[in-house]
Amino acid sequence: MKAVIYARHNTPENEEDSFQYQLEDCRKYAKEHKIEVVDEYIDGTFGCLERGERRELAQLLEDSEERTFDLVLVAEMSCLSRCYFEMISCLQRLQKNGVTVKSVRFFLPDKFRPVEECYKMAFDRKKVVL
Repeated sequence: MKAVIYARHNTPENEEDSFQYQLEDCRKYAKEHKIEVVDEYIDGTFGCLERGERRELAQLLEDSEERTFDLVLVAEMSCLSRCYFEMISCLQRLQKNGVTVKSVRFFLPDKFRPVEECYKMAFDRKKVVL
């Protein structure tokens, strides 16, 4: 199985969840499960940005169309997005391209944007990037 790793900067105050630790956790998981890591995507900006503003995530989604990897490893699902709508959109696009996502830590729904905010984003066509 071939995988890529996706990590992103979090807030500067949250050092224990820095992208270096995300990478370490994903690399360790890959090694333990004999998964070949073929690339790493690291978004250098932090904060709540829409997918179109995170160049590495946009590139990962585009590259998934080439089907050169089967799996995306993330430390937590919130690395993809902290908005349910955006996360589901990413997961759907990856699934369409035959790629699955594995969170190597755990799933923390409290780190996501409120559902009401995601609902507003879903109907703001200027912000939706599919």
